[in-house]
Amino acid sequence: MGPGKTLTIGLVAGESSGDNLGAALIRAIRERAPDTRFMGVAGPAMVAEGCEAWAPAEELAVMGLFEVLHHLPRLMGLRRRLRGRFLAERPDVFVGHPLADQLPLVPDRAAARASLGLPAGGQIVAVLPGSRVGEVARLADDFAGAIGWLERRRPGLQFVAPLANDRTRELFQQALSRRAAGAAVKVIEGRSQVALTAADVALVASGTATLETLLCKRPMVVAYRLGWMTALALRSFRMLKAPFFAQPNLLAGRLVVPELAQGDVSPERLGREIERWLEAPAEAAALAEQFTVIHRELRAGASERAADAILELARSPR
Repeated sequence: MGPGKTLTIGLVAGESSGDNLGAALIRAIRERAPDTRFMGVAGPAMVAEGCEAWAPAEELAVMGLFEVLHHLPRLMGLRRRLRGRFLAERPDVFVGHPLADQLPLVPDRAAARASLGLPAGGQIVAVLPGSRVGEVARLADDFAGAIGWLERRRPGLQFVAPLANDRTRELFQQALSRRAAGAAVKVIEGRSQVALTAADVALVASGTATLETLLCKRPMVVAYRLGWMTALALRSFRMLKAPFFAQPNLLAGRLVVPELAQGDVSPERLGREIERWLEAPAEAAALAEQFTVIHRELRAGASERAADAILELARSPR
Protein backbone atom coordinates (compact mmCIF):
# COMPACT_ATOMS: atom_id res chain seq x y z
CA MET A 1 0.00 0.00 0.00
CA GLY A 2 1.57 3.28 -1.10
CA PRO A 3 1.56 6.55 0.87
CA GLY A 4 -1.79 8.32 0.80
CA LYS A 5 -3.51 5.38 -0.90
CA THR A 6 -6.76 4.06 0.56
CA LEU A 7 -6.30 0.56 1.95
CA THR A 8 -8.36 -1.95 -0.07
CA ILE A 9 -9.13 -5.42 1.27
CA GLY A 10 -10.79 -8.32 -0.52
CA LEU A 11 -12.77 -10.89 1.45
CA VAL A 12 -14.59 -14.07 0.51
CA ALA A 13 -17.21 -15.59 2.83
CA GLY A 14 -18.86 -18.85 1.85
CA GLU A 15 -21.76 -19.06 4.32
CA SER A 16 -23.29 -17.38 7.39
CA SER A 17 -20.50 -18.21 9.87
CA GLY A 18 -17.91 -16.81 7.46
CA ASP A 19 -20.12 -13.76 7.03
CA ASN A 20 -20.13 -13.18 10.80
CA LEU A 21 -16.35 -13.64 11.00
CA GLY A 22 -15.86 -11.22 8.12
CA ALA A 23 -18.12 -8.62 9.72
CA ALA A 24 -16.18 -8.78 12.99
CA LEU A 25 -12.91 -8.41 11.10
CA ILE A 26 -14.21 -5.40 9.17
CA ARG A 27 -15.21 -3.68 12.41
CA ALA A 28 -11.79 -4.35 13.96
CA ILE A 29 -9.94 -3.00 10.92
CA ARG A 30 -12.14 0.10 10.65
CA GLU A 31 -11.32 0.95 14.26
CA ARG A 32 -7.67 1.12 13.20
CA ALA A 33 -8.06 2.35 9.62
CA PRO A 34 -11.50 4.00 9.19
CA ASP A 35 -11.15 4.72 5.45
CA THR A 36 -10.47 1.11 4.47
CA ARG A 37 -12.47 -0.19 1.51
CA PHE A 38 -13.78 -3.79 1.59
CA MET A 39 -15.00 -5.86 -1.37
CA GLY A 40 -15.68 -9.44 -2.43
CA VAL A 41 -18.15 -12.22 -1.66
CA ALA A 42 -20.21 -11.09 1.32
CA GLY A 43 -23.25 -11.98 3.37
CA PRO A 44 -25.71 -9.55 5.01
CA ALA A 45 -23.57 -9.00 8.13
CA MET A 46 -20.55 -7.97 6.03
CA VAL A 47 -22.69 -5.77 3.80
CA ALA A 48 -24.09 -4.06 6.90
CA GLU A 49 -20.49 -3.23 7.89
CA GLY A 50 -19.86 -1.61 4.50
CA CYS A 51 -18.42 -4.42 2.36
CA GLU A 52 -19.13 -4.16 -1.39
CA ALA A 53 -20.82 -7.44 -2.31
CA TRP A 54 -19.78 -8.63 -5.75
CA ALA A 55 -21.69 -11.85 -5.09
CA PRO A 56 -23.77 -13.10 -2.14
CA ALA A 57 -22.08 -15.55 0.23
CA GLU A 58 -24.85 -18.10 -0.24
CA GLU A 59 -23.62 -18.71 -3.82
CA LEU A 60 -20.66 -20.59 -2.35
CA ALA A 61 -22.66 -22.52 0.26
CA VAL A 62 -22.16 -26.00 -1.19
CA MET A 63 -20.81 -28.97 0.79
CA GLY A 64 -19.79 -32.53 0.01
CA LEU A 65 -17.74 -34.28 -2.66
CA PHE A 66 -20.23 -35.26 -5.33
CA GLU A 67 -22.75 -32.51 -4.39
CA VAL A 68 -20.31 -29.92 -5.72
CA LEU A 69 -20.34 -31.42 -9.25
CA HIS A 70 -23.85 -30.17 -9.99
CA HIS A 71 -22.80 -26.61 -9.09
CA LEU A 72 -19.32 -26.76 -10.63
CA PRO A 73 -20.03 -24.77 -13.84
CA ARG A 74 -21.62 -21.96 -11.83
CA LEU A 75 -18.84 -21.97 -9.23
CA MET A 76 -16.12 -21.92 -11.90
CA GLY A 77 -17.85 -19.00 -13.60
CA LEU A 78 -18.03 -17.15 -10.29
CA ARG A 79 -14.34 -17.89 -9.70
CA ARG A 80 -13.41 -16.41 -13.09
CA ARG A 81 -15.44 -13.28 -12.43
CA LEU A 82 -13.96 -12.81 -8.96
CA ARG A 83 -10.43 -13.35 -10.21
CA GLY A 84 -10.94 -10.76 -12.94
CA ARG A 85 -12.34 -8.18 -10.55
CA PHE A 86 -9.66 -8.76 -7.92
CA LEU A 87 -6.96 -8.37 -10.57
CA ALA A 88 -8.61 -5.18 -11.81
CA GLU A 89 -9.10 -3.69 -8.34
CA ARG A 90 -5.69 -4.78 -7.01
CA PRO A 91 -6.67 -5.05 -3.32
CA ASP A 92 -3.83 -4.74 -0.80
CA VAL A 93 -4.86 -7.92 1.17
CA PHE A 94 -7.05 -11.57 0.46
CA VAL A 95 -8.70 -12.85 3.67
CA GLY A 96 -10.11 -16.07 4.34
CA HIS A 97 -12.84 -17.46 16.10
CA PRO A 98 -13.85 -14.32 17.16
CA LEU A 99 -17.09 -15.82 18.53
CA ALA A 100 -15.49 -16.40 21.92
CA ASP A 101 -14.76 -12.67 22.17
CA GLN A 102 -18.23 -11.64 21.01
CA LEU A 103 -20.32 -13.76 23.38
CA PRO A 104 -20.46 -13.13 27.14
CA LEU A 105 -19.09 -15.68 29.59
CA VAL A 106 -22.40 -15.59 31.48
CA PRO A 107 -25.39 -15.69 29.08
CA ASP A 108 -28.55 -13.79 30.04
CA ARG A 109 -31.41 -16.19 29.35
CA ALA A 110 -34.14 -13.86 30.65
CA ALA A 111 -33.03 -10.97 28.42
CA ALA A 112 -32.76 -13.25 25.39
CA ARG A 113 -36.27 -14.59 25.91
CA ALA A 114 -37.67 -11.10 26.35
CA SER A 115 -36.01 -9.86 23.16
CA LEU A 116 -37.57 -12.72 21.17
CA GLY A 117 -40.99 -12.39 22.80
CA LEU A 118 -40.69 -15.84 24.40
CA PRO A 119 -42.18 -16.67 27.82
CA ALA A 120 -39.90 -16.21 30.81
CA GLY A 121 -40.92 -19.57 32.27
CA GLY A 122 -41.19 -23.04 30.80
CA GLN A 123 -38.72 -25.07 28.75
CA ILE A 124 -37.59 -24.00 25.29
CA VAL A 125 -35.65 -25.96 22.67
CA ALA A 126 -33.64 -24.13 20.00
CA VAL A 127 -33.60 -25.93 16.64
CA LEU A 128 -30.87 -25.05 14.12
CA PRO A 129 -31.03 -27.28 11.02
CA GLY A 130 -28.12 -25.56 9.24
CA SER A 131 -27.29 -22.46 7.23
CA ARG A 132 -26.90 -24.03 3.77
CA VAL A 133 -29.86 -25.04 1.62
CA GLY A 134 -28.42 -28.54 1.06
CA GLU A 135 -27.95 -29.40 4.71
CA VAL A 136 -31.35 -27.98 5.68
CA ALA A 137 -32.97 -30.04 2.92
CA ARG A 138 -31.28 -33.20 4.28
CA LEU A 139 -32.13 -32.55 7.95
CA ALA A 140 -35.39 -30.57 7.92
CA ASP A 141 -37.81 -33.52 8.02
CA ASP A 142 -35.98 -35.25 10.87
CA PHE A 143 -35.57 -32.05 12.88
CA ALA A 144 -39.23 -31.14 12.34
CA GLY A 145 -40.17 -34.74 13.14
CA ALA A 146 -38.24 -34.50 16.42
CA ILE A 147 -40.23 -31.36 17.26
CA GLY A 148 -43.48 -33.26 16.59
CA TRP A 149 -42.29 -36.24 18.67
CA LEU A 150 -41.36 -34.01 21.62
CA GLU A 151 -44.53 -31.94 21.39
CA ARG A 152 -46.69 -35.04 21.65
CA ARG A 153 -44.84 -36.20 24.77
CA ARG A 154 -44.40 -32.75 26.37
CA PRO A 155 -47.31 -30.51 25.27
CA GLY A 156 -46.02 -27.40 27.08
CA LEU A 157 -42.63 -27.46 25.36
CA GLN A 158 -41.84 -24.51 23.09
CA PHE A 159 -39.39 -24.22 20.22
CA VAL A 160 -37.45 -21.45 18.51
CA ALA A 161 -35.83 -21.99 15.11
CA PRO A 162 -33.41 -19.34 13.76
CA LEU A 163 -32.87 -19.75 10.01
CA ALA A 164 -30.12 -18.16 7.94
CA ASN A 165 -32.17 -16.79 5.01
CA ASP A 166 -35.52 -16.87 3.23
CA ARG A 167 -34.79 -20.10 1.33
CA THR A 168 -33.76 -22.14 4.38
CA ARG A 169 -36.67 -20.69 6.31
CA GLU A 170 -39.10 -21.76 3.57
CA LEU A 171 -37.66 -25.29 3.51
CA PHE A 172 -37.94 -25.70 7.26
CA GLN A 173 -41.46 -24.28 7.47
CA GLN A 174 -42.54 -26.76 4.81
CA ALA A 175 -41.07 -29.58 6.90
CA LEU A 176 -42.85 -28.27 10.00
CA SER A 177 -46.17 -28.31 8.18
CA ARG A 178 -45.55 -31.96 7.24
CA ARG A 179 -44.12 -33.28 10.50
CA ALA A 180 -45.02 -30.91 13.36
CA ALA A 181 -48.23 -29.11 12.47
CA GLY A 182 -49.61 -27.35 15.53
CA ALA A 183 -46.37 -27.36 17.52
CA ALA A 184 -45.39 -24.07 19.18
CA VAL A 185 -42.43 -23.13 16.95
CA LYS A 186 -41.22 -19.55 16.64
CA VAL A 187 -39.34 -19.33 13.33
CA ILE A 188 -37.04 -16.33 13.04
CA GLU A 189 -34.42 -15.13 10.58
CA GLY A 190 -30.89 -14.93 11.97
CA ARG A 191 -30.30 -14.12 15.67
CA SER A 192 -29.05 -17.65 16.36
CA GLN A 193 -27.00 -16.57 19.37
CA VAL A 194 -30.03 -14.94 21.00
CA ALA A 195 -32.15 -18.02 20.30
CA LEU A 196 -29.51 -20.32 21.79
CA THR A 197 -29.18 -18.12 24.87
CA ALA A 198 -32.95 -18.19 25.34
CA ALA A 199 -33.14 -21.99 25.12
CA ASP A 200 -32.68 -24.76 27.67
CA VAL A 201 -31.42 -27.28 25.08
CA ALA A 202 -30.49 -27.09 21.40
CA LEU A 203 -30.82 -29.45 18.44
CA VAL A 204 -28.06 -28.37 16.08
CA ALA A 205 -26.66 -29.31 12.67
CA SER A 206 -22.91 -29.92 12.91
CA GLY A 207 -20.87 -26.82 12.11
CA THR A 208 -20.14 -23.41 13.58
CA ALA A 209 -23.55 -23.43 15.29
CA THR A 210 -22.24 -26.10 17.67
CA LEU A 211 -19.48 -23.71 18.75
CA GLU A 212 -22.07 -20.96 19.20
CA THR A 213 -24.12 -23.33 21.36
CA LEU A 214 -21.07 -24.17 23.47
CA LEU A 215 -20.31 -20.47 23.97
CA CYS A 216 -23.94 -19.91 24.99
CA LYS A 217 -23.41 -22.71 27.59
CA ARG A 218 -26.31 -24.81 26.39
CA PRO A 219 -26.49 -28.62 26.23
CA MET A 220 -27.07 -29.86 22.73
CA VAL A 221 -27.70 -32.75 20.40
CA VAL A 222 -25.63 -32.56 17.22
CA ALA A 223 -26.70 -34.19 13.96
CA TYR A 224 -25.46 -34.32 10.41
CA ARG A 225 -26.27 -36.05 7.15
CA LEU A 226 -24.19 -35.98 3.99
CA GLY A 227 -25.30 -36.98 0.53
CA TRP A 228 -25.17 -40.79 0.21
CA MET A 229 -22.39 -40.81 -2.41
CA THR A 230 -20.19 -38.53 -0.32
CA ALA A 231 -20.85 -40.59 2.81
CA LEU A 232 -20.00 -43.80 0.91
CA ALA A 233 -16.75 -42.32 -0.39
CA LEU A 234 -15.73 -41.11 3.06
CA ARG A 235 -16.32 -44.57 4.54
CA SER A 236 -14.81 -46.52 1.67
CA PHE A 237 -11.59 -44.54 1.51
CA ARG A 238 -11.39 -44.00 5.29
CA MET A 239 -11.19 -40.25 4.86
CA LEU A 240 -12.60 -39.50 8.32
CA LYS A 241 -9.68 -39.33 10.76
CA ALA A 242 -11.09 -37.33 13.70
CA PRO A 243 -12.72 -39.26 16.57
CA PHE A 244 -15.68 -36.84 16.63
CA PHE A 245 -17.32 -34.37 14.26
CA ALA A 246 -19.06 -32.04 16.76
CA GLN A 247 -16.83 -29.11 17.76
CA PRO A 248 -17.67 -29.33 21.50
CA ASN A 249 -16.48 -32.94 21.56
CA LEU A 250 -13.33 -32.07 19.62
CA LEU A 251 -12.54 -29.16 21.96
CA ALA A 252 -13.23 -31.23 25.08
CA GLY A 253 -11.26 -34.18 23.75
CA ARG A 254 -14.08 -36.58 24.63
CA LEU A 255 -17.76 -37.20 23.98
CA VAL A 256 -19.62 -34.57 26.04
CA VAL A 257 -22.66 -34.11 23.78
CA PRO A 258 -24.39 -36.75 21.62
CA GLU A 259 -23.56 -36.62 17.92
CA LEU A 260 -25.66 -38.52 15.37
CA ALA A 261 -24.91 -38.98 11.68
CA GLN A 262 -26.49 -40.49 8.57
CA GLY A 263 -28.83 -43.39 9.43
CA ASP A 264 -28.68 -42.69 13.16
CA VAL A 265 -30.54 -39.42 12.58
CA SER A 266 -34.26 -39.99 13.14
CA PRO A 267 -37.04 -37.98 14.82
CA GLU A 268 -37.37 -40.39 17.74
CA ARG A 269 -33.62 -40.70 18.36
CA LEU A 270 -33.18 -36.91 18.25
CA GLY A 271 -36.22 -36.41 20.45
CA ARG A 272 -35.04 -38.89 23.06
CA GLU A 273 -31.60 -37.25 23.26
CA ILE A 274 -33.19 -33.81 23.68
CA GLU A 275 -35.56 -35.18 26.32
CA ARG A 276 -32.62 -36.67 28.23
CA TRP A 277 -31.09 -33.18 28.60
CA LEU A 278 -34.43 -31.69 29.62
CA GLU A 279 -34.71 -34.26 32.42
CA ALA A 280 -31.12 -33.86 33.65
CA PRO A 281 -30.62 -30.25 34.85
CA ALA A 282 -27.64 -31.23 37.03
CA GLU A 283 -25.82 -32.72 34.03
CA ALA A 284 -26.67 -29.65 31.95
CA ALA A 285 -25.26 -27.37 34.67
CA ALA A 286 -22.04 -29.41 34.88
CA LEU A 287 -21.69 -29.21 31.09
CA ALA A 288 -22.19 -25.43 31.22
CA GLU A 289 -19.28 -25.18 33.66
CA GLN A 290 -17.06 -27.16 31.31
CA PHE A 291 -18.14 -24.98 28.40
CA THR A 292 -17.24 -21.87 30.42
CA VAL A 293 -13.71 -23.21 30.91
CA ILE A 294 -13.39 -23.78 27.14
CA HIS A 295 -14.84 -20.33 26.48
CA ARG A 296 -12.15 -18.69 28.64
CA GLU A 297 -9.44 -20.63 26.81
CA LEU A 298 -10.76 -19.50 23.41
CA ARG A 299 -10.90 -15.80 24.30
CA ALA A 300 -7.87 -14.26 22.61
CA GLY A 301 -9.03 -11.11 20.82
CA ALA A 302 -9.18 -12.97 17.50
CA SER A 303 -10.62 -10.18 15.33
CA GLU A 304 -8.30 -7.56 16.78
CA ARG A 305 -5.21 -9.75 16.36
CA ALA A 306 -6.23 -10.60 12.80
CA ALA A 307 -6.80 -6.90 12.04
CA ASP A 308 -3.34 -5.99 13.38
CA ALA A 309 -1.70 -8.74 11.33
CA ILE A 310 -3.53 -7.72 8.15
CA LEU A 311 -2.68 -4.04 8.51
CA GLU A 312 0.97 -4.89 9.21
CA LEU A 313 1.05 -7.01 6.06
CA ALA A 314 -0.65 -4.33 3.97
CA ARG A 315 1.79 -1.64 5.10
CA SER A 316 4.96 -3.70 4.67
CA PRO A 317 7.17 -3.29 1.58
CA ARG A 318 6.30 -5.68 -1.22
